Amino acid sequence: MFRAIPLTWLVVKGPGLITVEKCEALLTEAAQLLGHVATVTFLGDRGFRDKDWAQKCRKLGWNYGIRIANNTTVTLPTAAYSPLTRWASTGRTRYFQNVRLTAEADWACNLAVTWTRATPQQPAELCAIAMIR
Repeated sequence: MFRAIPLTWLVVKGPGLITVEKCEALLTEAAQLLGHVATVTFLGDRGFRDKDWAQKCRKLGWNYGIRIANNTTVTLPTAAYSPLTRWASTGRTRYFQNVRLTAEADWACNLAVTWTRATPQQPAELCAIAMIR
């Protein structure tokens, strides 16, 4: 069983997206600490959804998994681009390979779309994870 232990961290104040530039020193330090590890996977939530994060992870030789916003534009290999919600049926898990994200369709990845479990306090929520290897 694997466990996650923070090796390095940085507090970034403010709402919204976190830029790679703000975290460059942190990523460099993490890459040095993890240089001997065979496989590194960067996991993040929607605050790290910019394609610059995926490009940086590729440069470092890391895998990347990020939760993307539900209004993200998706282009499937067999269909024109449309909002992610078009391909998400409530309660149904789906996987897509060779998907392109953003209106420019310039971010290639695999995509997993699923739903959280509904509770009495909160309805089920769409959860989409973009992954690169």
